[in-house]
Amino acid sequence: IDLDEPYLGRMDVAIASLHTPCIEAGSREWNTECLVQAMKNPHINVIGHPDDGRYPVDYEAVVQAAKEYHTLLEINNNSLNPQGFRRNARGNDLELLRLCKKYRVSVIMGSDAHYCKDILNHERIFPLFTETDFPEELIVNTDREKLYAYINKYQ
Repeated sequence: IDLDEPYLGRMDVAIASLHTPCIEAGSREWNTECLVQAMKNPHINVIGHPDDGRYPVDYEAVVQAAKEYHTLLEINNNSLNPQGFRRNARGNDLELLRLCKKYRVSVIMGSDAHYCKDILNHERIFPLFTETDFPEELIVNTDREKLYAYINKYQ
């Protein structure tokens, strides 16, 4: 986490992710441990784009940690952009969604808009929810009250 505690504690929502150029990809075990340690921080609400195959992770361990530490996992629309740079995002998202469904772990949709017209665009995500028969009650940003349970100022 690259934000000092006094500032992090003042955030309504804090998202942690493995992101270039901030952190180099490590082994599957190391990348997984980075995400788990981030989730242990009570100020972290969301793990952003855990689907980036450039940072391989153990999805079973990540989902179990998200459940234990009450952290949302983002399903990222921009990760699925065919012109994007994230690797194997679709396959990783499908695995992540299947595990979240199995263990009843909530997710959040993120547009990760890199262009103004993509703000709130989730069109690439919806087919994944259909394919995995993912329950709407586990998608927190379909209802304000579900989302508030994960936002720092409401906890």
